[in-house]
Amino acid sequence: MEYHWIIAAIFAVSGIACFAGAYRGSRLQNPDASLGLRVLLVVVGLWASLQAIQMSAPLFFTSTELMEQFSIVFFTTGLVVGFATVWAWLWFASAYTGRAFHRDPRFHLAAGAVYLSLTLIKITNPLHGQYFTAELATEPYVRLVIEQQPFYWFSFALAYGLTAVGLYMLLVMFYRSDHSTWTLSGLVLITGGSIIPKIISGYRPDLIPELSYEPVGVAIFALGALYVVEDTFLSLEASAKEKFVQETDEAIITIGTDGWIQDYNSRAEDFIAGLGTTITTVSDLKDKIPIGEINNGARVIQYDHPEGSRYYLVVDREIKVGPHQIGRALLLQDVTVSKQRQQELSRHNEQLEDMTGAIAHELRNTIAIMQGYLHNATDQLEEGNVDSARDSTTVAIETADRMEGVIDELHSLTKYAKSIDEFTEVDIKQVATEANQATKENISLQCNDLGMILADRGRLQYLLENVFRFAAYNKADTVTISMRDDGFTISDNGTHTSSEYGELLFEYEGSAPTSDAGLLLPNVKTIARVHGWEIGVDTDYTAGVRYHITNADVQVDAFGRASLSTQD
Repeated sequence: MEYHWIIAAIFAVSGIACFAGAYRGSRLQNPDASLGLRVLLVVVGLWASLQAIQMSAPLFFTSTELMEQFSIVFFTTGLVVGFATVWAWLWFASAYTGRAFHRDPRFHLAAGAVYLSLTLIKITNPLHGQYFTAELATEPYVRLVIEQQPFYWFSFALAYGLTAVGLYMLLVMFYRSDHSTWTLSGLVLITGGSIIPKIISGYRPDLIPELSYEPVGVAIFALGALYVVEDTFLSLEASAKEKFVQETDEAIITIGTDGWIQDYNSRAEDFIAGLGTTITTVSDLKDKIPIGEINNGARVIQYDHPEGSRYYLVVDREIKVGPHQIGRALLLQDVTVSKQRQQELSRHNEQLEDMTGAIAHELRNTIAIMQGYLHNATDQLEEGNVDSARDSTTVAIETADRMEGVIDELHSLTKYAKSIDEFTEVDIKQVATEANQATKENISLQCNDLGMILADRGRLQYLLENVFRFAAYNKADTVTISMRDDGFTISDNGTHTSSEYGELLFEYEGSAPTSDAGLLLPNVKTIARVHGWEIGVDTDYTAGVRYHITNADVQVDAFGRASLSTQD
């Protein structure tokens, strides 16, 4: 029968093709899936080759007895090798579909125990004859006639049952995929369909040799996946990761072991401009996110987003499949609101401490003054000095009135020290003019390149009122306000200077320049901080007091000029 040699040739070609595919390897990113597929190809190639050699026995021997022994040895060896394909198949299917069964030591032990037990039964079959019996037939062609025994059917059912588990895992993955998978599904069905010639050979061994045709089915699947529909094969593996990346609520970026950015979702694109275009490697990413300092951990970073400063919790984790690292994942969670609340709470606590100290400081000073003059008035009355007693009492009353003013000032400060709900564009020159008029101090206002700034108008006016009151106390006749790129500068030409007192000017309990300065400049600092601004003293300025308010959002000036210069 000529087709007998055709079948032998099919097995031989299948074996050679499997070895070639194993040598080539796959481009799967999952190292476990890639290893499983390569081992599967090697084992299937060996199995197919053994059966091709078994069918070629007439080429090597003329003695019927030797042909029978040769065929039985290779048939038995094929049974041992063939059952190993089940475990390679399950390993590959588990890894490729993203499961972890292949990494569970319990499955390793169970698989090893089953395989070794069945192997022992197969190689000792000549002693017990409970796996198969065989004899050589020469008509209508030379073949080994097999009569299966109980252990064979147990091994057969177990092998096909486990193979079906792998097929099920693959088909479920294909069904759930968003990609077209009909080609891969067809390859899987061909693999399962290899049982059909097996069944036919059981009924008509005179037509088809009683061999295992599974190697041909598995070879078609593996080689088809590698050479025919490899793009679908690879894209399906990537789609599971892509789906996870795209459906993650927070920004996520995955990086391969080669340092190249592999995947990211739309939220990551919103977070990092240029992702995937100008930012394609981990080196590019380090310029935006200090991932080198995270070291497989987590930290909060500040990021200058085009829409404003944001805070992100960056979690850096290795991506592993079993013991193999296949990349890194960066999960970026926007914690701006939480960070701002934390900063606001910290600011409130600091201000509360400062205000508590201010209240205690002012009240202690005022009460001490009142007590001193009242004691003096008492002493003067006892000595009969009514006029002196009246003068001391008058000063005590004035001090009490001053205390009332301090209380009103603290009340205003408490109101304005609350968090700002909404910022608006404010014309600094206009607000400064109104603040100067409200204080009714004889102060000249000089404005240099003033424009618009984002602020709370009421609080900004309160801040500037304190500026003018302090200038009056400092015996200045002019206050100059100059715009900066990041805020504005305030200076006066008063008696006391920045170089004399420095930061003490803005401390509630600093008593600088004197206790009579009261809460004026400390109030300026507090209201600036409520806006999120920073305040710093120009200690080199000797013509009065000068300080800079920075970290503000400055808009184009009132005359439409795009750039603002700092006036010194």
